[in-house]
Amino acid sequence: MEMIPVTMSDKRYDQISARIRESYPNACMLWIDQINNHNLEQKHEDLFQTISTTRGGSDKVRKLELFHGTGEENIRPIAENGFEVKYNKVAAYGKGTYFSKLANYSINYARDGKNQLCYMFLCSVIVGEYGSYTNMQEINKTAHDNAVDNPSAPTMYITPYDYGGIPKYIIAFYKHAQQ
Repeated sequence: MEMIPVTMSDKRYDQISARIRESYPNACMLWIDQINNHNLEQKHEDLFQTISTTRGGSDKVRKLELFHGTGEENIRPIAENGFEVKYNKVAAYGKGTYFSKLANYSINYARDGKNQLCYMFLCSVIVGEYGSYTNMQEINKTAHDNAVDNPSAPTMYITPYDYGGIPKYIIAFYKHAQQ
């Protein structure tokens, strides 16, 4: 696993920044690192292929880039080992790892660390069949690959799989910056 700085001259910096500012316009981003972890990428791809086969083809399953806020102490373990469902404590829409289309939602889960920095991942998340689940309810993997907050217009996707979402970038913020 390696983390590689994404410089401000890199078009990916602008693309990620624009995605964040769609829902979090006053974001005070400090830096972005790309996470390269070939082991996680392979497990994510293997799971994608398994779900695609189960659902009748890759046209029924896709990968979305979604946000996940976290504490500083979790950055390295997640970058090295991925998201392990057993560590998730929040389960308002079912048991699993939570990801959001909206940076302003995920930033709420980014706890302040040293020097008041907080962190959010931009992740690749496998999205297949999804349904509604309630607090602490197990996601029925036979019927669904994800739970969502709103089936008609989801903004949050919950995966019950350890490799259903993998970190691609880590973004550092000043969460309480005055602009």
